[in-house]
Amino acid sequence: AKNSCITRPCAMPFVTAFFMPRTKGDRPQVVPEHVSNFAFLGQFAETVRDTIFTTEYSVRTAMEAVYQLLDVERGVPEVWGSVYDVRELLKAT
Repeated sequence: AKNSCITRPCAMPFVTAFFMPRTKGDRPQVVPEHVSNFAFLGQFAETVRDTIFTTEYSVRTAMEAVYQLLDVERGVPEVWGSVYDVRELLKAT
């Protein structure tokens, strides 16, 4: 590694954005009110009961956008609520 690796330092000013406290309104809704032709996707769009920086979060925002914009009567799969599952709580203890 000493003879063959090259290190290039870089600044990543927004890398801590995932860990910053946030409140309602910090991020746009996936499909904002009164909008019919665009949506916000990915980890910086707001959706309920999910944790950002997971692939599932990005997939759920995309599904939510498609379902809302195309008036598809189908729900986005629920996030598994392991926090509320007694079996998982017992395993964790």
